[in-house]
Amino acid sequence: MSKEEKDEASNFFTADRTKSFYVWINTKDIYANHNANLVGSFVSNSNKEDNLMFIPNKNFSGYISPFQGNLLRSYGAEYNLEKTRKESYSSYPSRLVATFLFEKEEEAMRYKETHEFHVANRELKVGKTVGSYMYSRHDLSWIDFLRSPFLIDKETVNSMVHSYWRGESVQDFKLELMEKAISARAESIYEVLYIGRIDF
Repeated sequence: MSKEEKDEASNFFTADRTKSFYVWINTKDIYANHNANLVGSFVSNSNKEDNLMFIPNKNFSGYISPFQGNLLRSYGAEYNLEKTRKESYSSYPSRLVATFLFEKEEEAMRYKETHEFHVANRELKVGKTVGSYMYSRHDLSWIDFLRSPFLIDKETVNSMVHSYWRGESVQDFKLELMEKAISARAESIYEVLYIGRIDF
């Protein structure tokens, strides 16, 4: 394969030509700093393994400490995304093993503006692909909705998860409760789930 190819969906790609991507590096994280600044590359694994670390308790009563809420909502979102990926989008990279990148510097900067707490003092680096790779492109604002502290019914969660994997924009979506909007319209920011090697 000599040029970038789109596979079954418009947001899934395989290629071997050199391409640049952007990533926010946490220089205080030993692994990220070592690989980006000393080794000079990231290599992400394939997604053939079963990467779900924990299985939700089917007998869960529904109450958790508010101190654990964010953690468990985040894991619940990742669990639903990975389960759906395995069932319906198995050729796509798993969020649990992929390297998270941005195709454009503008996307990276928009992410910094809307997720300032997460980016904090991270350093923006540009990397170039090496050899064959695959990636998929997704509107990461669906993740914010999936991690919402509001109660969301299973049907809405399922719809959001599929919209994420299909690469659909969140632009016209509003989270509603009893037919009233409880969220502002979100801005689309596209992340890349990358499998392969990227050099800095």
